[in-house]
Amino acid sequence: MSPRILYDGWPLAHAPLSPAAAHLRQLLAAAPAQAERLLALPAAVSEALPPGVQGIQAAARERGDWEQNRLQALAAEHGAAAIHTTASAASLLGRVPTLVSPAEYTAAATGRSRMAAAQAHGGLARARLLWPSDLPAPTHPGALATLPPTAARDAASLPTNAPAEYLLTHGSGQPEALLPLLKAWTWAADSIGELYPLLIAGLDSAQEAWLQEQLAIFDVHDSVQIIQPTPSELHALIQSCTAFIHPEPPTPWGSSLRQALAYGKAVIAVQDPLTEAMAGAAAYLAPAGDTRSLGAAILTVVVEEGVRAALEQQAQQKSASWQAGAFEAALEAVYAALS
Repeated sequence: MSPRILYDGWPLAHAPLSPAAAHLRQLLAAAPAQAERLLALPAAVSEALPPGVQGIQAAARERGDWEQNRLQALAAEHGAAAIHTTASAASLLGRVPTLVSPAEYTAAATGRSRMAAAQAHGGLARARLLWPSDLPAPTHPGALATLPPTAARDAASLPTNAPAEYLLTHGSGQPEALLPLLKAWTWAADSIGELYPLLIAGLDSAQEAWLQEQLAIFDVHDSVQIIQPTPSELHALIQSCTAFIHPEPPTPWGSSLRQALAYGKAVIAVQDPLTEAMAGAAAYLAPAGDTRSLGAAILTVVVEEGVRAALEQQAQQKSASWQAGAFEAALEAVYAALS
C-alpha cells in the first residue's frame, strides 16, 4: 500500500522564505512516486503546489493548537501514516507518528505560547528525528535516522533591482545575528560598500523596521539593502552573489548556507560546530563574538580574489556529493518503514 503522508505546511503560509519552507519544498519534491502527499495549510498560499500534492486548508487558533491538535486530527481524518514537519515540534499526546526534519531557527520559532512550546518539545521524544548525515548527531531521546544532505540547484531569475555585485545574507533575521554583522560591516563598508553592497533578504515586517533603525545608528544605510525576493529569486540571489555571509549557526535542513555551498559560493561565517561540519574548508570563519575579525574576513574574501577562488573551489568539492537521488532513496526507505 502507498504511504499517505501529511506534511505540515505552516512555514509555506507564514514564512515562505524560511529554511523550514525551503526544506518542505524539497521534501514534497523528493517524496517517492507511490506516496500520497497531503499538505496541511493553516492559510492560503500564493505559490503553486507541486504536481500531485493535495492541499488541505484548515483553520487553527494559533501555532500550538495547529501542532498539538489540528495536524493530528487531519492526519486521522485522512488516514495518513505519518505527519512530516520541518519544525522542531511534535504533538505530545497525538497517536499519529511524527517525522521531524528540523529546519527552523530556534530564535525564530515564534507563534507558540510557553505551554505549547513545552508540549512541542516534549512531543519530540516520541517523534522520529531525521538528521543530515554530515552534521554532528544531536542528543535526541527518541528514534533518529540520518539521511544524505541535499540542496536544490534551481534555475531562476534575479530580482530586477539586484546590483551587479553584492554580498548576501539570509538567516533568522534576529537581532542577535544581525547586530554583530552590522558591527562587522562598519569595518568593511568604507572600503567595499559602494561596489559590493550588503543585501539582507527575508526579513519580516518587524525585523525590517528594527533594521532600518539600526542602519541609521550605524550609518551604513547607503551600503546595505533590504530585499524581499520570491523563493525562486532568493535562489538566484544566492547563485549570483560575490560571497555569502552567515553570522549564526545554520539550521540542519534548508539552510541558505548549504544552498550557497551547492552553488559553489565563497562563505564567510562565524565558528560553530554545525557551520564547520556543513561548510568545512569552504568557509572563512571568524571567532564568534569577534566582529572585527568578521569584518576583516569580509574584506579579505572580497578584495583577495585568490582567497575567494579557493573558497569557491572548496565549496564545489564539498557539495559535489549532495545529489538529490541519494536523499530521495533514503526518504523512500523512511516512508516504507511506516507500513
